Amino acid sequence: MKLQIHELKNLITKKMSKNLKTIALIAIVILAVSCKKDKNVNPTIAVQDLQVSQGDNHSMLILPDGRLFGVGLNSAGQLGFSTPELAQNFRFSVNNIKTVAAGGFHTLIIDKDNKLFVMGRNDKGQLGDNTTDLKKTPTFIMDNVKAVDANTFHSFALKSDGTLWATGWNTSGQLGTGSDVSIIQFSQVLSNVKAISAGAEHTLVIKNDNTLWAVGSNGFGQLGTGTTDQELSFVQVTTDVKAISAGSYHSLIMKNDNSVWACGRNQFGEFGKGMYSTSNTVYEKIMDDVKSFDAGNGNSFLIKNNDSLFVAGYNASGQLGVGDERPRRSFVGLKDSVKTVISSGSANSASTFIITLSNKLMATGLSTSYKLGTGTTTATNNFTTITLPN
Repeated sequence: MKLQIHELKNLITKKMSKNLKTIALIAIVILAVSCKKDKNVNPTIAVQDLQVSQGDNHSMLILPDGRLFGVGLNSAGQLGFSTPELAQNFRFSVNNIKTVAAGGFHTLIIDKDNKLFVMGRNDKGQLGDNTTDLKKTPTFIMDNVKAVDANTFHSFALKSDGTLWATGWNTSGQLGTGSDVSIIQFSQVLSNVKAISAGAEHTLVIKNDNTLWAVGSNGFGQLGTGTTDQELSFVQVTTDVKAISAGSYHSLIMKNDNSVWACGRNQFGEFGKGMYSTSNTVYEKIMDDVKSFDAGNGNSFLIKNNDSLFVAGYNASGQLGVGDERPRRSFVGLKDSVKTVISSGSANSASTFIITLSNKLMATGLSTSYKLGTGTTTATNNFTTITLPN
């Protein structure tokens, strides 16, 4: 509207009764103040959830404003800066990051423009830049990436068009290329994909039609195919799946009814059903009414719809957070008001993070190379609150 504020004021003064004039003038003052403020307001910036990802000896943290921090071992530049080689507390890395995945000694990040950057160790080609040279600062790889995952020596990138790309160590066929030959450059391995989870030597994928596909090592039945035969190309396993997590040697999936199912190794009680078994080649239900979950190195972590955390399995380093180092072969209800749990499918990791509904970060287990962010290398067997960087 082109009529100016002072013109509107004059019009009201001439045409309105005294009481109406007063009300209208108050409204004009409010309007004027609002217009003045609007000229200086910055565009709304989207706020994301707190995120954590852990590698073998380092951890990465994204604050809601998109700032990335790293803690722990940095010998290959996996934290995103050249020095120091060891960060005892979370240290700033880069801005404008929305997703992170920590591998063994490398890190993948997606910025807010959906660009993929990589840093760290690269001896197996896990950075996918067609070299084996380590990168001590973030190095651009490709555009239009919406999700990433990594394990000790290999990496995956899921592009916005649903194509899945893989690189790195492939001795068990975990990349899904059709062979067990390792590669040093990201190569497309599948299409129509909407979710990816990288285990130690096997991989799980959900396609757009909610079918589950798996590939790689299968010595414990972790692919869920009904055999222990290795697969070099992705094979369809089941349907109606909406979430996945590949542990070191077992797998967890969530069906559309929010039930969680497990297959693979149950040597430490990973299934939480009160018994041990070394090989389970088909999925079996382990819990209903689950909101989210994570499969770790010999253990399982489930958050129910009421936000309570349940844990089971391997616990030699206190990574279950139950106050001791004894394994649990049945699920133990541990904490309430939990939003996210972050374990690691690496066979070399023994720590766990949780994020509460109030965005508090907590951790338990080994703190090798200060990776828990507690400022110490002392292990803990209870979830300890981590001070977030400013």
